[in-house]
Amino acid sequence: REAVGQGTSIPLGLGSADLRVGPLYLQPRVMLRDVGWASNALGTPEVVGEAGDLRATISPGLKLVFPFRQAHLISVDGEVGYRWYRDLEALRGFNTAVAARYDYSAVRWSLSLSNRFINADRNQYELIEIGDDVVPPQLEIFGRVREATNYTALSLSWSIVSRGFLEGRASRNIVRFEDREEGIDTGVSKALDRTEDSIGGSIGYRVLPKTRVSLEVDWQLDDYETPGNFRTAETYRARARVQLDATAPVSGQFALGFRDQAPREATVVGFSGLVLDGNLAVHPGGTTEIHFFGARDIFPTFWSDSIYALRQGGGLSTLVQLNRALGVGADASIYEHSYPTEATVEQSDGSTLTARRYDRINSFAARVRWQVTRVNVFDLRIGYYYRTSNFDILNNRGLFVGSGYTFTY
Repeated sequence: REAVGQGTSIPLGLGSADLRVGPLYLQPRVMLRDVGWASNALGTPEVVGEAGDLRATISPGLKLVFPFRQAHLISVDGEVGYRWYRDLEALRGFNTAVAARYDYSAVRWSLSLSNRFINADRNQYELIEIGDDVVPPQLEIFGRVREATNYTALSLSWSIVSRGFLEGRASRNIVRFEDREEGIDTGVSKALDRTEDSIGGSIGYRVLPKTRVSLEVDWQLDDYETPGNFRTAETYRARARVQLDATAPVSGQFALGFRDQAPREATVVGFSGLVLDGNLAVHPGGTTEIHFFGARDIFPTFWSDSIYALRQGGGLSTLVQLNRALGVGADASIYEHSYPTEATVEQSDGSTLTARRYDRINSFAARVRWQVTRVNVFDLRIGYYYRTSNFDILNNRGLFVGSGYTFTY
């Protein structure tokens, strides 16, 4: 998982920084992001109304790396982000992220223990009534909540033969919400409070120096705090993965497997189906990356109330270096998702529709990247997104223009 929040971004990669103070390596940084304008800053549907605004985010951060006794390494990374809007004062605020990690590496095995905490504002949508029907809670009225995430993970890797390896992992993720402003019903946001426990392992073989194949097995329990919440479920996954080294001219990974998700509440039937995900990156004087994912129920008739009958999507990201400093690129993505239960909703033309909700989100962006020096990088993005749904009152769209600057010592 990546530690990303609105206004925060923590890189967890380990390595030496340029600034050294005694035994510590320090890497200070300052990032300006999303300096520009968004036509739909709240992301609200067209029937609710759109609000455009100027915005900007500034995020200073500091990473410390402490290697000792050759095989041990401790790193701490902290960042504070402030998001500013000119008119939408409710969206202004601070977000924080802190991560700590310990790594030990021996000849045949390695150990990693990490903890990450993020406290960030989120958009939240509450229930509204349309006619005589209540729309499902994923949909409408805008509010602002604060999300606190505390993620702890342990992993162990052991080389069993010259090219074979075993890996084990365990993690716990605690997510809590609270209202950021008065007057917002806590029912929906507090219903998302949860604890996610996971344990799993892999066995694999390095076919080539930069290519490895593996079999993975994982178990996860998503335990929502609200009694009777249909999202509380156990999930079992088994998949095969092929991975290419990230330093090769062509890098990426591909995984295909099976997932069985069994909700703890008997009123909802679970998901049993095929899942796939992958990404492929090529670096010919720039970078081109393709990513995709999907989950499809293999029993679509029998499992009529499955939580995820359909979830799929993909995207393309490319950056072409015109010279050593200047690069241009484009991004595009499509995401599709269907929901488990039927709802009766009044459409924009006054008619009513009883169906399972289905969404498609499309986004496109063009970007320019200018690396002035090794530590100074400017970028500019112009993009557009739109969401379409069979419940057309949820359709929304937005145009955004954003620029950024990153300084890393």
